[in-house]
Amino acid sequence: MVDSHPAALSIGARRAAQTPSPSGKTGKRQQVPASADQAPALMALQKMTNQVPPRLPVCPLWRGSPGERQIDDNGALGAPFTLRASPSQPPSQPVRRPRGARAGPRSLAPSSGRIPHGLPGVLIGRNKRLFPMNRHPRPFAARSAQAAARALSHLSASTVPVARLHALAWAAALASGLLLAAGPQTGWAQAHPAPAQSAARSYQIPAGPLGAALARFGAEAGLILAADGQLVQGRQSPGLNGRFDAASGLTELLRGTGLHALRRADGSYAIAPAPASAQAQAPAAPARPAAPASAQTLPAVTVTAAPDVSGTTEGTRSFTTRAMSSATGLALSPRQTPQSVSVITRERIEAQGMSTLGDAVAATPGVHTAPYDGRGEEFSARGFVIRNIQVDGISMPWEEGWDSGETRSALAMYDRVEVVRGAAGLLTGAGEPAASINLVRKRADSDVFTGQVRGELGSWQHRGGMADVSAPLNASRSVRARVVAQATSRDTFIDREHFSSSLLYGTVEADLSGATRLTVGADWQRNRPQRISWGGLIPWYSDGSRIDWPRGYSLAPNWSQWHSSQHTAFAKLSHQINSRWKLEADVQASRHTANARLLWADGLPERATGLGLETERNQYDAKRRQSDLSLRVHGGFDAWGRQHEITAGISSARQKLTGARTTPGEPLPLGDIWRFDGEHPAPDPTNGIEPLRHETTRQRAIHAAARLHLAEPLKLIAGARLTRWERQGEDTTFEPAFRQRHSAVMTPYIGAVYDLGGSYSAYASATRIFNPQKKRDRHGGYLDPLKGQNLEAGLKAEWLDGQLNGSLAVFQTTQDNFGVEDGNLRVPGALDEPAWRAAKGVKTRGYELELAGRLAPGWDVGLGWTQFSSKDASGERVGATRPGRMLKLHTQYRLGGAWNKLTLGGGLHWQGRIYKDVQNPATGAPEQLRQNAYALLNLSARYQFTPQLAARLAVNNVLDKKYWANVGFFDRMTYGAPRSVMLTVDYRW
Repeated sequence: MVDSHPAALSIGARRAAQTPSPSGKTGKRQQVPASADQAPALMALQKMTNQVPPRLPVCPLWRGSPGERQIDDNGALGAPFTLRASPSQPPSQPVRRPRGARAGPRSLAPSSGRIPHGLPGVLIGRNKRLFPMNRHPRPFAARSAQAAARALSHLSASTVPVARLHALAWAAALASGLLLAAGPQTGWAQAHPAPAQSAARSYQIPAGPLGAALARFGAEAGLILAADGQLVQGRQSPGLNGRFDAASGLTELLRGTGLHALRRADGSYAIAPAPASAQAQAPAAPARPAAPASAQTLPAVTVTAAPDVSGTTEGTRSFTTRAMSSATGLALSPRQTPQSVSVITRERIEAQGMSTLGDAVAATPGVHTAPYDGRGEEFSARGFVIRNIQVDGISMPWEEGWDSGETRSALAMYDRVEVVRGAAGLLTGAGEPAASINLVRKRADSDVFTGQVRGELGSWQHRGGMADVSAPLNASRSVRARVVAQATSRDTFIDREHFSSSLLYGTVEADLSGATRLTVGADWQRNRPQRISWGGLIPWYSDGSRIDWPRGYSLAPNWSQWHSSQHTAFAKLSHQINSRWKLEADVQASRHTANARLLWADGLPERATGLGLETERNQYDAKRRQSDLSLRVHGGFDAWGRQHEITAGISSARQKLTGARTTPGEPLPLGDIWRFDGEHPAPDPTNGIEPLRHETTRQRAIHAAARLHLAEPLKLIAGARLTRWERQGEDTTFEPAFRQRHSAVMTPYIGAVYDLGGSYSAYASATRIFNPQKKRDRHGGYLDPLKGQNLEAGLKAEWLDGQLNGSLAVFQTTQDNFGVEDGNLRVPGALDEPAWRAAKGVKTRGYELELAGRLAPGWDVGLGWTQFSSKDASGERVGATRPGRMLKLHTQYRLGGAWNKLTLGGGLHWQGRIYKDVQNPATGAPEQLRQNAYALLNLSARYQFTPQLAARLAVNNVLDKKYWANVGFFDRMTYGAPRSVMLTVDYRW
């Protein structure tokens, strides 16, 4: 633990007094030979520093003033080791390098040409290079802590000016970069910010003295950290237990101390007194002994760090992210991305109790979900259906009607869900202008044994459990593994309906070298919906009047089901070529299966007897196999006196779909609809199997994008994708054979971001839209591909050092060949397949507003408002079954003082009217199936019993609003869920 003296450690401090040189003159550098008792320590340091890989980025450090003392190569060591002191340098002074010293990579030099305030480093070798502490790889940092502990225990203040400090604290300081600065030193000059060590990991730091807690956290996190020794002296930390990244870990360690960590615009942190409002909730620190007269009171020392570019949200305790690449392939912050983007982080997934992809999409601003039936939901954005789902950037499209549980994918295996609204053709190729959804898997990034178990109990006999365990597999921790398992069983508010699901996910991550990492993994998911309906409830009696169905009523037989499973295996190889270039290769293979046994009820029941419906019994089987291969390179280059980024890649995807069904047989009467109890004859397996569909889709593409720094405030992102798309096969129901091919389809992308200064930026982007269609017209032919243009512009903001992001966007999508239903016409020879026509000049216009992140310590919010309208050339509204206005809000607040273990949450979902114009089948009169605007209120409370154990109680649809969640699907209606309660108990270690 840190010595109790108010002063603390620093490396490279300078003395106030000048040191005479051998010639007797002052103002010259004094080279101090090592004494006999210091030689073993310095030799240990030399051995330690020689382990630094030569590939690591380095940067020069200014020598400083004549008052600096040093141990140079001419000392007793006789080896290339230099531990050089470096005083502070005012920001107004230009950068100077030692004579003969080599400059490091250009990317590390400050663009302003001036030295920012920061922390010291250690100059190693004859070339006087500075190795930023937290750039060391994990194995080196572990060895360095032990070596530094032995070495520094022998060093005296006459060699390196330090106060008394335990050797272990020295080791943590040098190996992890933790520097507690106080005493007669001033701020430090560093040539360039070092990157943040932001990957989430598990910590078990007991409550105790704040200095000791910070020292241990810095050592375990591999983090450069600094604080005024006077400031932390005598304060107690509540400790840290659980999984955190660097920023959220610091927040928890400092909770209740009256201090907080500030991250500045240049990426630096400052440990400083918290605002008065926050300090009022914190216990006062014990009185501290007065500092010695020789000690100087210093301002907060900063920790210099680059922004996190991984985008990982686990452990951040945040509703936003610092980086994502789903829009352009470049790792950019939301503010730097010239499109509307949203991220459902791991914190928000757990805060709202989300369990499936459908839950996450329903919480995303601007995105609408509508339940089909037992197979899943329809996703839409800006009036168009979302069909492009990605997993770790690899597209996993599926055809409507052959679902394999994609919308019900379990979220337990994912770190976050990224959504790019509008066209995302640069990375996906063929697609809709609605949105692209990217699910990012959890990684095996923990080098200690850590885990989480969770149990769930809720309404409708809901029971569930989950376990998530990570651990290193070897002593050096270069190979790590993670396993996630989940199982759920529940009824629903719909009569007799039951769901069960299970998930098993495993991944292994291996550091093959300091620059190469291999990740392999697999997942297996199974969904078992039982006694499910097909298509919703019929709206009319035989006399044309509306049926008032009780909420939860079902005409599904006891044998109906839509079973599905998904199996995926993947591998990723990442190689850091140098400090600026990185190569990534991905391969993935997946298999999706579905087995559906369904009953279709047709006709109109009589009001008096409930009779009149006939049923068709069907059994469908579908298999879909997909293989993907991609190779990408990311890097930077210098041109026109500025630095620029670029990404490029090639990809190939092949998907094969086969589908078959059992011959339906003769229709049977259903009986009285009000006496139906689920008993009905099942499909006859002797009727035989008839193939329905066999098709293969291939897509090959090459893409590239560059982010050009045209001026200090102006960034231009330009890119293009060249796609070859082909689909062929046969469909026994519609046509014996088909083939579609589109070669050399160019999809351009251009966007610009202009920094307005302070927290605000303006942006604009444009991209073309290309998407082959599978919709058929009244003659049975396929509609021509969608063609159009997507335009977007807006403002983005970033407050509280990126903890809070905001955006305002206006957009316009112009399309040709957009498919709209052709009245009540059906495709000839098809099984009740609606016919479509191509609409010319469909235009969608609208705007979006979003706010996500932390408003204040302990207060998080996710807010989104969307409004749009889609009309064809004649001015008629298109896609009215999807709401044109939506408000989504979720917020949580952690109480202070004695109630600081309690977090309260609340959410509001409001949407405008949805409708579909139809013809009453009994009277022939035009009617409108409609759901007026409605709002849903959700509340929750979470209590942290111990650092490991927590419980959450949630109530959804608190006011028990009765509403239709889907209108018009096969001209039928589907209810939304009533009030429900869920209790979750969570334990972490």
